[in-house]
Amino acid sequence: MNYLSYMILTIAFLSGYSAHEVAGQGAKLTPPQLYQTIPTRAAREVSPESEPLNLEIASPVAEETASTQTPSELQDNAEIQFNVDEAPLLQSIPPEIDPRWGPDSEIKLPAQFDLVDYLPTPGEQTRNDCVAWAIAHSAYSCQIGQERRKRPTSDCDLFSPAFIFEQLGGNPNGLHAMQVINFVQNTGCATMASMSLSKSEVGGKDRVEANNFKAQRHERAASIGDIKSYIYEGYPVVLIVQMGGDFQSDAKINAPYNWRDEQNKLTGYHAIAAVGFDDARKAFLIMNSWGTQWKDCGFCWVSYENFDQIDDQSWCAEAHVVGVKNYAPIYVSMESSGGRRSRFGRSSYYSGRTFRLGTDRKIYEGRRVVSPDQWVFDDITCNRNNLYALGRDQTVYRLNDEAYGNSWTHLDGGIMANKKVTMMAGDHSTELLVLTDGQEMFQYDQRAGRWDLVKLPKKDAEPVDVRITAGKICATTSVGDVFTLDQSNHWSLAP
Repeated sequence: MNYLSYMILTIAFLSGYSAHEVAGQGAKLTPPQLYQTIPTRAAREVSPESEPLNLEIASPVAEETASTQTPSELQDNAEIQFNVDEAPLLQSIPPEIDPRWGPDSEIKLPAQFDLVDYLPTPGEQTRNDCVAWAIAHSAYSCQIGQERRKRPTSDCDLFSPAFIFEQLGGNPNGLHAMQVINFVQNTGCATMASMSLSKSEVGGKDRVEANNFKAQRHERAASIGDIKSYIYEGYPVVLIVQMGGDFQSDAKINAPYNWRDEQNKLTGYHAIAAVGFDDARKAFLIMNSWGTQWKDCGFCWVSYENFDQIDDQSWCAEAHVVGVKNYAPIYVSMESSGGRRSRFGRSSYYSGRTFRLGTDRKIYEGRRVVSPDQWVFDDITCNRNNLYALGRDQTVYRLNDEAYGNSWTHLDGGIMANKKVTMMAGDHSTELLVLTDGQEMFQYDQRAGRWDLVKLPKKDAEPVDVRITAGKICATTSVGDVFTLDQSNHWSLAP
């Protein structure tokens, strides 16, 4: 089915299409003909006709503060036109997870893996809002936690199921996963700092914060292997599953749960999140929204056998992946207004100097690797004249163009000594901004060669996030306020 047909079906469904609705513990099934149109991992594959990239890798010369490539290894930095549609596979780059990404057939999954270091404590739903919990509390909080490099425990790091549920009508019979995902792709999601569970009305401030966190993509996991790969990439997989008495019971179970063994199969569907896997157990670790008294502190192992088929005749009827966090390949251009990042699948041509952070965590200009061979990067950004990269060591590096070749400078001196950078943002009209793990924001003065501490224009405002949204640098605070930076380097509270 082509994209137009998919959109027609989606619009019809979200406008009230009611076929195959099953209400239960808060989840309704997507019509099968629409669910099957959701892209899978296989849809990421590059066309067989695409020419493979023959990459030239330069060997760096190690120095104390820079790594230099010799002139003989350089290519002329001529104007480049790059078609994003010809980009390689999309793969995510979660912090502290460092596989050498490539086609799925080349990914070596470990026997055991989980996302517990980036998961919030399981919450406890009080309404039929399990889909909102699985997407906001589990998927969103986990992925933004990876971007911020910390486990979400504070309200400013926990995303709000209430923000979703209250705006989708508060349907007592529950929600469709596709309905919720469409909502967060268009509207985003606010945190508990703005929209607590006790609030019933969504305000303008809540919507402004949510706008910074729109979902970027929606895919479906079609197999056990898909679910494992998504988890390994850092994505909780939202599952729509059938109910059973043993599953519903709080009692801890010794063996992985198997729906086939249920004596008391119940009517209705429920949303949970798969957040780990263990081949020795032959089971997935799932996170629920029934409080920490459920099973093992809100978690439970469920057998792989439950996923032999993923359809409306099986225990797992749907498996959704909501992509919120940044993912590779990332493209930036020094001549692109706003330092805009281009995503695979959105056709865009850049002229001038365009850089790409590849799925292998190397940095490319055109077809040439410009980063040192052994260095690992998690993000790139640039302003009008400079490319900056965030290393795995949480240090910012700047690419220098010099007569004898390229060099990289560590920007970790002065007041930034011993500080760990978690996020950064660059704009064509301003200097580089970074956020540290101590919730301090700094701006790099290129001409002076120093870092300056940034204070937001509100007393005790503590920044917890910095990113580019709609071409503007936005800083979000611990209470959910969003400040934007203008071309005069002045901050203002977003309206």
